[in-house]
Amino acid sequence: MQLYDTAAALGGTFSAEHGVGRFKKHLLERYGDVGRLAAMRRIKTAFDPSDIMNAGAIVRPLGK
Repeated sequence: MQLYDTAAALGGTFSAEHGVGRFKKHLLERYGDVGRLAAMRRIKTAFDPSDIMNAGAIVRPLGK
């Protein structure tokens, strides 16, 4: 986590060209942008409320 903390403190990010994926999804809550994360959850809820498509890969629908 020290590497990610340092990157965040310098204005960087914890993910790059390969995105977050299942391996780093736990870091999204800590380092991800709150507004973007909320938007992702709203979109997931609107299009896949039962969490069928790519279940639990990045975000879960609201209420799950």
